[in-house]
Amino acid sequence: MARTLNDDEEREKRVILVGELFELTGLSTRKLSAFLTNNFFPISNSTVSDYLQRFCKMRPNEVELIKERITNNTSDSIEKEEVKNRVIKNMKLFEQGFTIEEIADNTNDNFWSVYRDITVRSRKIDPEHFEEVIKPQLIDNARSNLSKKK
Repeated sequence: MARTLNDDEEREKRVILVGELFELTGLSTRKLSAFLTNNFFPISNSTVSDYLQRFCKMRPNEVELIKERITNNTSDSIEKEEVKNRVIKNMKLFEQGFTIEEIADNTNDNFWSVYRDITVRSRKIDPEHFEEVIKPQLIDNARSNLSKKK
């Protein structure tokens, strides 16, 4: 989204909005991205992260608070039961033949979150199952997509 925003003043306003909302709510960047997209303007998780970095440069005295919130939101997320259950559910759907896009649509989740669940977090939860089942299916899907583009 940031690449299509040509007005520096508008971008700065959005950086401040994102930074202040992050401080106020403590939401993860993914949840903040969804909230902003649903209520204000479309913005990706990566743009939220970029805006938070810009916000830190604008307000250096608030860097520690933002870093602490980011660490709290990400460091132990795979250990949380809610996250673990979501990853297992997404793994099962993927094994049943659903694409990452279909899983994201059916669970009302962000595509990149489901992608991370399948490709990264499933490996952490069950490395052996990932290597035997998930990874080969990911490779097959990638090869299938390449052959479709020819």
